Amino acid sequence: MSLARKSRTISTLALIISNCVPLVGVLFFHWDQIPILMLYWFENVAIGFYTLLKLRKVGDTKYTIFFLLHYGLFTYGHFQFLFVMLSITSFFTPHPRLPSEFGMKFFSGLAIPTMALFVSHGISYWKNFIENKEYRRVTARQLLFAPYPRILAMQATILVGAALTLFLQKPFGALIVLIFAKILIDVIAHNREHNKLGSKHMV
Repeated sequence: MSLARKSRTISTLALIISNCVPLVGVLFFHWDQIPILMLYWFENVAIGFYTLLKLRKVGDTKYTIFFLLHYGLFTYGHFQFLFVMLSITSFFTPHPRLPSEFGMKFFSGLAIPTMALFVSHGISYWKNFIENKEYRRVTARQLLFAPYPRILAMQATILVGAALTLFLQKPFGALIVLIFAKILIDVIAHNREHNKLGSKHMV
């Protein structure tokens, strides 16, 4: 097995395992769509973090700063959208002291699952970008926009699935479908991204 294929296999397995954490939450800890949506929001943060590391490795400070600004705004806007959507559906009630109360109630319970996602993306970063030397075949400009196709496809799947759970009286089945659909989209996007970076035509 070539180094590139081995790296993709290991990182894909790590991705699948970390994405099974919400499945455990639904099956054994009675998770609904709220912690799942917030966990997937944290995954956006993980993707942004490792993209910053990639940009630093490529060595382009200008693109690193620009990415930090526009991806930070994107992530903040995504959070606000989730909060408004969940508020409208009466799962959250807007409150002046939202950051502290919201954080204590939900974020603390997502610490381990979030860590699992960070580890998964860290494995992908190390195995593909460093060991497989993808940093030699990619430009800072390509890295700047690389996260968005994957994130948008993933989030579209998540939001459609989450919307279904809101209108079902027994959303258990919809949550399971949502999790598996997200895993499928994520694996396809992950492998497509690294297949492109493994191309001889990538500069």
